[in-house]
Amino acid sequence: MALAVLLALAVWVFNQLQEDPILEEDVSARVVFDAPSAGDVLLSSALPPTVTVRVRAPQTVLGELAQADNALVTLDLRSLAIGEHVVSLLPQLMKRPASVISSRPLTATVLLERVLQRAFPVRVSTIGTPALGYQARDGRSDVVTVVVSATEAVIERIASVDAIVSLDEVRSNLQQRVRLVPRDRDSNLVTGVTLSPMEALVTVPIEQLSNYRTLAVSVKTRGLPADSYAITSIMADPQIVTVFGNKDEIQKLPGFIETLDVNVEGVTESVEDRVGLRVPTGVTLVGENTAVQVRVRVEAQQGVRTVTRQPIVIGLASGLRSSISPEVVEVRLSGPLPRLNEVSQADVRVLVDVTNLPVGTHQVQPVLMKPDELRAELSLPTIQVEITETPAGRK
Repeated sequence: MALAVLLALAVWVFNQLQEDPILEEDVSARVVFDAPSAGDVLLSSALPPTVTVRVRAPQTVLGELAQADNALVTLDLRSLAIGEHVVSLLPQLMKRPASVISSRPLTATVLLERVLQRAFPVRVSTIGTPALGYQARDGRSDVVTVVVSATEAVIERIASVDAIVSLDEVRSNLQQRVRLVPRDRDSNLVTGVTLSPMEALVTVPIEQLSNYRTLAVSVKTRGLPADSYAITSIMADPQIVTVFGNKDEIQKLPGFIETLDVNVEGVTESVEDRVGLRVPTGVTLVGENTAVQVRVRVEAQQGVRTVTRQPIVIGLASGLRSSISPEVVEVRLSGPLPRLNEVSQADVRVLVDVTNLPVGTHQVQPVLMKPDELRAELSLPTIQVEITETPAGRK
């Protein structure tokens, strides 16, 4: 009897191993930890996010261990003192049966540091230069000092806390809100810090030098576009230029400088060209803008025209005749004047489709045929159509 029981057990174990074999595989164990609760202690060195564990277990258990949080490395750092420590990374398997064959890494080094606070003055730092003929005065920040929170080693690296603004091509007083940036002695960014406040409003006064003047570009046109066309916009690029000269002469100039004439006589489309400037005597243009790119936009003027049309009945079956009311309708057209002036009888038609309509009186919505460039609307939404039979012997 004992032999029979052992034999049956052996057969059962064999079947189980066939259905759920014992295997060895690597699984990842997530590293979780309880950090020190004191607000002035910081875990400076990073722990590995996972530990690779070689596990021996049935195939089904291995599948479960591969899922989230079924294999963990739990650390309690709350009792550790300030300084460097070596901690063991011991994996825990949440599913059974399973055994750990090996794991890597076995240990990790953590560094606990005390967080310090120190106040630093805010320094306004600029990059770039204003436009030619302008100069920047000393900038100022609405935040005088900032409190920096970081470990002692990090705080010792900080040489300044800067509010950085760009002055590239500015021509007027600059006011900008910027993030404060801690930097070391080589102007490199220092990370791992907390700033309070994190932003500042920076103001930098910009002044124009007395022998320079900024002038708006005024585009001068000659002639008029063709009939029914008009100038809708004029653009110059650049829109302003800087001139240099004697201080007294510069101050006498108006606030603009004209281009040479741009001919638009009889044109029906936009004109684009590079045009020189009328530079006053004793004044010199600064930079390479001795000419500007000009675009004069010319478009057909918009208008309205009303025409009358007799509706055309289509789709009338054989043996039937029709009468419509009203016999003439008004069509209101709008769009470019040149096209409105060219509208012919064939361009605008009003169609009344009576296909499959029986004898009787019907209100039919007309179909309006018109040029694509124009908009149109009818004076009536529907047209009355009376359909009757043709008298015998008549068509």
